[in-house]
Parts: sequence; C-alpha cells; structure tokens
Amino acid sequence: MRRSRSPSGVATAGFTGRIRAGGFSDIAATTSAGEAPTTPGRFDAGARSCGTWPPFGTTADPATSNAGESNGRPCSTGRTTREEYRKASTFRGHREMVRGKQRRLLLGEYPAVTLALARKRARKAQSAVDDGRDIAGERQAAKAARTDTLGTLADDYLRKHALKFKRSGAEDKRILDVEVLPRWRDRSVRELTRRDVRALVERIAERAPIMANRVLAVVRKMLNFAVDHDWIDANPAARVAKPAPEQSRDRVLTDAELRRLWRLLSNLPTTADRPAPGRKRAKGRSDDPLCPVSAPLAALLKVRLLTAQRGGEVARMRWADVDLDGGWWMIPGEHTKNGQPHRVPLTADVVELIRTQKPQEEDEPSEYVFAGLGGAAVLHRAKKAPAAVARLLKIDFRGHDLRRTAATFMAAAGIPREHIGHVLNHVEGGARATRVYDRYAYDREKQIAVETWGRTLKGILEQKPPRHRKCHCDHGAELGRTLMLARGVRTS
Repeated sequence: MRRSRSPSGVATAGFTGRIRAGGFSDIAATTSAGEAPTTPGRFDAGARSCGTWPPFGTTADPATSNAGESNGRPCSTGRTTREEYRKASTFRGHREMVRGKQRRLLLGEYPAVTLALARKRARKAQSAVDDGRDIAGERQAAKAARTDTLGTLADDYLRKHALKFKRSGAEDKRILDVEVLPRWRDRSVRELTRRDVRALVERIAERAPIMANRVLAVVRKMLNFAVDHDWIDANPAARVAKPAPEQSRDRVLTDAELRRLWRLLSNLPTTADRPAPGRKRAKGRSDDPLCPVSAPLAALLKVRLLTAQRGGEVARMRWADVDLDGGWWMIPGEHTKNGQPHRVPLTADVVELIRTQKPQEEDEPSEYVFAGLGGAAVLHRAKKAPAAVARLLKIDFRGHDLRRTAATFMAAAGIPREHIGHVLNHVEGGARATRVYDRYAYDREKQIAVETWGRTLKGILEQKPPRHRKCHCDHGAELGRTLMLARGVRTS
C-alpha cells in the first residue's frame, strides 16, 4: 500500500501486488479537509493520479489545467486532457493473478455509489480475493457472450449438417425456430437434461401430438450432432419415448370421391369468377363448387394421382427432366427420397396436363413445370392445396392419399406388388446381393402398371365398370403374355 498526496491536495492510493487486509479502507479519497468529493467519479479498489487536477468540488476546467507531477514521476504530457482527467478521477486497484495477470475491480460511480457503500463493496471484494476468487474475471465471464448455448448449437447444426445434407433441412430449421429455440435459445447445452427434453415435447403434445414426435426427432438428431462434434459427452434425448403413438394411414379414396375430386380440380374459375378489388372470389354452386386452388396446383394434384409419385417430386418437376415425345420423366437422385434416380412413365393424359403448363410466349420461361409467379416452384403452396380441397369437399383427404389410392387400384387390377414398388420407387426388400446385381430397370413393367391405372381411373370417372374386376386371373395371364412379348419371348 502506498499513499501520496497530489499537488492539489487530493489523496490517492495505489495498490500493487496482492491485496492485503485493510487495503480497501482508503479507497474513498477526500480532500485535505476530509470532505467527501462532489464531482461525479468512478470508485475502484484504489487509484493513481497523473497530473494536477482541481480538488473535488472546484470548477476548474480539466482541459486547461497545468501539468504536474505525482509520486515523483512526470506526466506524459505538458497539459492534462479530458481523458487524463477522467482517469485521474477513477480509482483503480490492482492485484497480481496466479498466472501473472492483473485485475481491476470497478466498485461503482459517484454519486450513485456513496463512499460508505464503496467501502462496503471493497471489504467484500477483499474477502473474496483472500479466498482465492477472481472477482473481476467472474464479471468479465458473465458479460462475455456464451458460446455453449442451444442457439449457437442450432446454428452450427443447420449450417454444417441439416441444410447441407438433409432434404428436410428447411423443415428442421422451421421446427427449431418455432418450437425449440424460443424456450431454449440461451440455455447451456451442457446443462440440458432428459427432464428438460421430456417437458418440452410433452408441452407440445398437448396441442399437437404428432408435431411433438417430429420435434423430438429433430432435437435428438441435433444433440447427436453435438455429441459427434464434442459439444457434450452424452445425448440427453436418447431413449426418450415419443409422446404420442403413430399409426400408418390407410385412407384410400372411393370411386365416388375420385369423381368429386376430379370434377373439383377441373372446375377452374373463369375471369368473371376471380376476385377483384371490392369483390369476393366466387365459390360456385353448392353441388358443383369451383376449384379453390390455382390452375398449376390443380394440374399438379392430377399428375400426382395419375403417376403415383410423391408430392415434393411432382412439385419439383423440371422441363429439362421430361421427355414429352417419348413419354418419360426422369427424377434426379437429389429429388427422390431414397437418393436414386427414378424413371416414371407418362401416359397420354399426363403428357397433356404437362403441355398445358408451358408458358405463353409473353410469359417469362420457368425452370419448373408447375410454376407460380416469377417462375418459382409451387412446392410450399402445394403442401397446403390438399387441405383446401378437403375443406371444400368435406372429406378426409390428404395429398399422400393420392399415391396410396393409385397403388391400391394397381394391385386390384392384378399388377404384381413388386412392379408397384418399382412405380413407387420403394427400396426393394430381399437379399442385398440380388439388388446389387439385378440392374434391370423394369421400365416396361412400370409402364404397364401406370397405363392400367390410367384406364381404371378413366373408367371410374366415366362411371364404367372396370373390365379387370370380372376376372383377375385372366387379366394376370394377359399381363404375363404382354411382359413376355416385351422381352422377346414367343408365346403360343
């Protein structure tokens, strides 16, 4: 402890080395008369002043004060600047850390912090220092931005994994932004427990049971990423059961529902029916309502039904991937669920639907077949279209029901299940070695299956009884002869 008096009569205290008991008792500088300072200042655990500055309570301008010496050492400049004045009115205490670093502890600003309160805080800080704590370091750590939060982990997971490798990366981001981060953004990853995970998904399950399952899956995947990248040692979401049971949907549209659906998708509004300023959109008659979705979305739903392909794959159909003259559509591997390219046969009805989507000469050409304004794909709008149709028809209907209905009617027409699987682009079961060596594309079998389903649907729409339902055996034999002829085998 070293105490000196500046030329102006203000007591200053300098602390170097380890703070000792009683060292903070002199932090409250007073004038020679013992009066408390009246000039606002900051109180730390000790101070050194440089330069001659007016005693507390005077009105001298610090920018024009003469320079002086303090503690026998000259100041760096001949005149005291405002910055030096600010430093001179700040009391700083130093102590050497174990690693050779010094810390300065700010106790407060005068007059918000009185001298008595500053002394009290100094004694408390001294006690903590004597116990081996680093008070200044603890304050700096508390102010520093935390890097182990769930928000930081979510950004890392989306950037390095989900948006880069997962086809559902955008959905993962939406789930995290809407369901997870509003509650966990500032939580430490290391402090997360199984109880926290269970409480989150159970709260969501009260209003959306299936969404709670999806949230749990995304959280578990993100925490697995955290384990793989050394954020945490174990996944707290491991073995947490789904909050809601799930059953595979078995909904298949009936003949009457198929006719109503096709009629609705074909009953597009005219120019007079479309909404205009000050006028609501026409809905049509109650027994013959107008289509609630745009023409591209209506054609998209029809193509989904006729081809039995997934909605996302149809929505991403590009002109470069379709051969309308040959009647084929090549889905690239980056758009398929299993990552394998898939050739889809196109019937005459599907080709006609696709041709109607070609832009007019005055329209801006688009990369996608089913395009919205600006030529963008209608992927997000296509997800909401089945719900609008279901509300208008008042039936239980989802977009994936179209694919299931087509596969079911193919099976009813006598198409072998293996061939239906190739149409649906399902991963084939059985021995892995067989799948590796069997490189037959089954194009002809897929073509027969899709054309058979197209004829069946046409008969349903025209309310004609299907021929194949009279005798499945005869149809199966006819199909077998067709396949053999396609492969060049002569039959009797």
